[in-house]
Amino acid sequence: MDITFLGGAREVGRSAILIDDQLLLDYGQLTADPPQFPVSDPEPEAVVVSHGHLDHVGAIPALLKGSRRPEVHWTPPTSDLTRTLAKDTLKLHGNSPLCPFSEEHVHRLGEVGRRHSYREPFPVCGGRDAGGYVVTLYNAGHIPGSAHVVVDDGDTRVLYTADFHTDDQRLVSGTTTRPDADVVICESTYADVRHDDRADVEQRWAETVRTATWEGGAVVTPAFAIGRTQEMMLVAAANDISPYVDGMGVEVTRLVRQYPEFLRDPEMLQQATSNARFVSGRDGQRRRIADGNEVIVTTSGLLAGGPAMSYIPAIRDQPTNLITLTGYQVEGTPGRQLLKTGRCELDGRVLPVSARTELYDFSAHADRDGLEAFLSEYREAELLLNHGDSCVDFAEELCAKGFDASAPELGATIEVWSRPCRTLELLSTLSNSEPEVWHPLCGVLSSVSGPARAPSRFDRNDVWNARVNTPALPCSLTDSRLGSLVEDRACQWTNLDWAYCILLRIRCSWHQGSIDWRPTTRRRLAWVESHTLHHTRHRRIVVTMHTMTTQFATQTFPMQITTA
Repeated sequence: MDITFLGGAREVGRSAILIDDQLLLDYGQLTADPPQFPVSDPEPEAVVVSHGHLDHVGAIPALLKGSRRPEVHWTPPTSDLTRTLAKDTLKLHGNSPLCPFSEEHVHRLGEVGRRHSYREPFPVCGGRDAGGYVVTLYNAGHIPGSAHVVVDDGDTRVLYTADFHTDDQRLVSGTTTRPDADVVICESTYADVRHDDRADVEQRWAETVRTATWEGGAVVTPAFAIGRTQEMMLVAAANDISPYVDGMGVEVTRLVRQYPEFLRDPEMLQQATSNARFVSGRDGQRRRIADGNEVIVTTSGLLAGGPAMSYIPAIRDQPTNLITLTGYQVEGTPGRQLLKTGRCELDGRVLPVSARTELYDFSAHADRDGLEAFLSEYREAELLLNHGDSCVDFAEELCAKGFDASAPELGATIEVWSRPCRTLELLSTLSNSEPEVWHPLCGVLSSVSGPARAPSRFDRNDVWNARVNTPALPCSLTDSRLGSLVEDRACQWTNLDWAYCILLRIRCSWHQGSIDWRPTTRRRLAWVESHTLHHTRHRRIVVTMHTMTTQFATQTFPMQITTA
């Protein structure tokens, strides 16, 4: 399976991942001036969308240009949120180079959209039997409808985490699912951050807001329309604060309430909605609100447009006023500029802001501890880290802890395999014409209970119980020279004219009289690179052994044999 990173690699924004040139996971935009889009214009057979945030869905309608009609798979909330975002983009940038699609392309989403619930497997690209995949969505705990995406081609299972949170928020419950996977594409937005306790953050925000309004100031709380606006409404209601709510968040609140099954507590959101005051923006309403000592929750969360750009100029020159940013500020946005410099681009000019600016961590992403807790379930998988400013550092730190982790570059294509060995992996095909070469491997399989057939004829997912037969091997399994001997054996086995070809990959660690067989990948052993066989016409067999100690002569262990 080939995975190409068209966006979101070593950056936050424009997420887009292409699998085997036929299945696209997300297709977003990066909020900047001007907006940035994925580095190529693919023509996939199908698209799976993880969730309805602009950096993951912002360019989806552009995939429907001309005669192209790939099916687009998503949860019901994500389907509606994508249309809402697309219409807003058209409103802001339609009929300009800043918008890669038209209203007609947005209408076509209704033709190609396919809605799915969590844990409901569905075929894409024809399904596994036709060279495609089976995809399953799982709750990611990020926003309503957000999903982990598992792609299974029958040999390799890839988990695309997308954005996720392991802790509960007021709006949605945290992710608890850890689906089995050979390869994990994991976000790392907050890989270098540890969130403060959410209850403490809420209390600090509420106390600061009350103090500012008691002192006669106005409070502007920029928030993302999707997820963050509703979260802040819930926090405000829980602390007896009645905010004005402005911008796209008003429409999104009504939308997500249509899907109570994707909310943690629909009744609490109903109460928060009753507690808030929605802004229409007519007849100078925003100016009157800004002149009072009110609390305003409004888009855009990055100060990159929306009604926030009406409120900020109105309150910027009074130190008694307060701006409470509520989430990650992407590099290059006005919000990041305000945090760094105390100045902000307003009405085309960069102006000083005297109003106090404070950042509160209401993130809907897992932090460093959450990421490590999540990934602890995938020690034997290959990890590809994306969607973060510190992907490379995080990958290096995970490698130091024994993980197989990397941070692909933008535009890179990574070839991934089914799960690299649990303990000992043999990528092999077997010889009927030269059985003496096959005998050492048969020695390992000498005491086999499993399907009644010759060991050279395997079906996918056969499970065997094998007993090690040491006399059949070239040396004792307790001999410390085993590692080098096996490497030599692998070299000898390359000069063959078999119906199949053989490659062994082994990593041995000798300590306290035992052998610790650890997971590995091709690039971890230089000799594997030099002795890999390139007989693509041959079928490869993956043999995986578990729980091996010095008691090899009597130890029985499970062996999974699959075609890769």
